[in-house]
Amino acid sequence: MKNNVCNISFKSNIKFCTKEEFEANQPKNFVIEYPKDYNKFFKKQMKYKRKYPVQSSFPWNIKSVRLEKNIITGKIFTCSAGGITGKNNHKKQLRYHFVPEDDNIKQIKSSHSPIFKKLLKGFNKIKDKKKNGFLIGGDDVNSSFKKISKHLFLTLKSFFRKSNIELTYFWGQNGKDGVDAYYTACDDTWRILKNKNDICDVIQTPKDIFSAFKFAKLSKYNKLFLPNSTKSINYKTFNNLMRQYKYEKF
Repeated sequence: MKNNVCNISFKSNIKFCTKEEFEANQPKNFVIEYPKDYNKFFKKQMKYKRKYPVQSSFPWNIKSVRLEKNIITGKIFTCSAGGITGKNNHKKQLRYHFVPEDDNIKQIKSSHSPIFKKLLKGFNKIKDKKKNGFLIGGDDVNSSFKKISKHLFLTLKSFFRKSNIELTYFWGQNGKDGVDAYYTACDDTWRILKNKNDICDVIQTPKDIFSAFKFAKLSKYNKLFLPNSTKSINYKTFNNLMRQYKYEKF
């Protein structure tokens, strides 16, 4: 997976990165969703919540669901984020980023809701029988958010299962530093930047992944790469590693 080289594979890539690898490959329009001016941002949030009191916080609600060539999302803490991609279609990918609030959960569950319909419409536009789902984030530390964050994850997981979409997920962060991720259609790769347990070192080994996330699963349509490595791990090897480290299967 060389920089700026289009290399479409038969299986999508999931790549845990060093900071240098992450920044070297990121799309030109990559931006972290948290703004530089927090005061302006929170004023906008308060205005939005006054106008729409029962809706989930902007922009991590229905407005986060959109079709993009490259999927870009960052600073995922208690939220669950990711996308749906096609193995043979690299022009349109479906992106989402949901905050763990009641309205998002209710809407993802209800087939009559705007969020459900927008998700359904979006992944129907990905003309590929073998769609890949990717889900990352969640909070397994903060007691204030842990329960509802897990509820959001289970709701999305159920949505993917009922939609017959193979899902890779890394959920339930055991640290407070959050995670950044993006997908580049050119080389069919999700890149992830995540420190292990709030220390400066990034994830380097499968054991680090199991330490950093409460739940993990690798789809049969994905290959996993670790930092500074060209050797891939398939889903069978990943499952064997889970058993080796006595990792909880979920």
